[in-house]
Amino acid sequence: MSNRLSWQQKLNILQRFGSASLHMRKPGDWFVAQDIGIYSNGLLEGRYGNGNTPKRAVEQHWKLLTNLQDGEYIVVINAHSHSRQEYRWNGRMFVMAS
Repeated sequence: MSNRLSWQQKLNILQRFGSASLHMRKPGDWFVAQDIGIYSNGLLEGRYGNGNTPKRAVEQHWKLLTNLQDGEYIVVINAHSHSRQEYRWNGRMFVMAS
């Protein structure tokens, strides 16, 4: 299903997790910034898509968030609170991890 989504649709889906925006460092150098973290090996880390066009930056960001390893989760809300929420891509959609 993700191959049938346009890069704009992917960005829209990602924005449901938290503010996701495209930024240009300089012409031909784009990145996606998003207020989420990836839980990996007991740590929270940031992963951000980069590319020479907005489309490529979003596509890379999508790939980073949908190809997580076992034990890795997208963390949204306040990562250090009880209201923390964790998600994973199941091949068709993002689902809460439990």
